[in-house]
Formats: sequence, C-alpha cells, structure tokens
Amino acid sequence: MNETTMTSDLDRAVRSVSTETLDAIAADIASAKVIASFAGGREGLVMKGLTMRLFHAGLDAHSAGEMTCPAVGEGDLLILSSGPGNISMVEALAGVATEAGARLIYFTAEPNQPAAHLADRVVVLKYSAWARRVLAIGGNEESAQLLGVQTTGTKVSVYVLSGLAAGLAGIVLASQTGSVSTDTGKGWELIAIAAVVVGGTLLTGGIGSVLGTLVGLLLMQLIFNVIVFENGRGTISISSYWESVIRGAFLLIVVLVQARVVKRRRR
Repeated sequence: MNETTMTSDLDRAVRSVSTETLDAIAADIASAKVIASFAGGREGLVMKGLTMRLFHAGLDAHSAGEMTCPAVGEGDLLILSSGPGNISMVEALAGVATEAGARLIYFTAEPNQPAAHLADRVVVLKYSAWARRVLAIGGNEESAQLLGVQTTGTKVSVYVLSGLAAGLAGIVLASQTGSVSTDTGKGWELIAIAAVVVGGTLLTGGIGSVLGTLVGLLLMQLIFNVIVFENGRGTISISSYWESVIRGAFLLIVVLVQARVVKRRRR
C-alpha cells in the first residue's frame, strides 16, 4: 500500500468514531490527574507517540511499564489499545487499574474482549485489522513482512475463506439443480476475475473493496443479461463462445485502464 492509501485508511478509521465520542475522550483526558497508556506491538509505538504529545501539552502523561510511570488510582486515567484481539498484558493492566479506581479508555476493533468489559469507555474502530493485513500483503508482501505483518497466517486464512466460499457456492448450486456435472463452473473464473477487476480491485494488489466487487459483479451481470435478452429477441445473434470472448475483451480493457492509472499515480 502506498502513502496515500495508508493516509486515507487512517482518515476513515478516525472518522468511524463519532464527534461526541472524541469530545468525551478529550474531556476524560483533560480532567485526569495522571494519564498512563499501553498497547502492544505497533500499536504501542502509536500509543507512545500520543503519550509524548500529551506530555508536551502539559499533562502528566506516562507510558505504562517505564520507570517514571506512577501507579494509577482514583482520578487517574489509563488508556489501552488492543485492535485485533486480546493481549494478556492489556487485560492485566485493565484489571489493576479498575481495582485501583482509575478510569479506563479502551480502543479496539473487537469490543467483546475481556478488557472491554472493564472499561469506562470503549472506542470501537470499525475497520478490520485482518482486512488491512490482506491489502498490505497484496500491495507488497516483503514490505508487509518488514512492518511486522504475519503474512503466512494471513494468506492461509485467505485461502481457507476462499475455499469455504467456493464450497458454499457449490452446495447452493447443487441444491438448485439437483445434480452437478464434473465440468460445472468451467470458465466461471474469468467471470469472477472480471467482476473483481471492474469493481476497482487492482490485479497488482493493495487496492480493493467488497462493495466495489459487488458493484462490478452487478454491472457485469447487467451487461450480459441485456445481451442474452437481445439475443433471445433476435436483435443480435451471439453464441455462448462469443460471450466468453466479450468478457475477456472487457477484462483486458479494464486492466489496460488500471495500468495507465497506476502509472500516472507513480509519476
């Protein structure tokens, strides 16, 4: 993913939190006597950046785990973050802070984690960390590895999800027709690729969305429904073989347009 994509992702994540919630967080921070913060991994680096900004603003802010961080109690605030799931250290700190009477703000994409049940305020970021990892690997797998993304596990989960979706589609098809031939679905992969590409997903990876794919699928289906309808009326005469040629030509045009757009962006 390039810098523009990452910036837009951050912007969407921030905008997923309501203005009222952001105002309430600011009020909690401003009223706290001592502010402590903690997050694991890359989130920890971001949290330390927030702590430094609060400290520079004149607030008594500390990073949990450092020697200068005091114990929190009544009137203090602990800010925790655990985006993709539960971290034992985050859960332990949440328990200690709650027992001491400190307020707790918890940032996460998984609001059902144990630490969230202890928090006074849970801020749910609506963008999936798993999906961002998939896009990062698609954009540049080596860069994603250097950033600490678990590429192997993410790729395995993608293939498993794809296999489950294909299996479910096969069950639905079999239930509709009552039987399935060995060559059923032959050539459908071209339709799937065309729909995904028309929906805005780059074949080079790093950019794409479920909504865009759905729009691409509806557009492709609309075009060929019109062709089939006109073919049935006798307005045009196109065999099923030529339909595959049209799909391929349509896909080629979209890919060429994408390549041109990407080339211009890199300039």
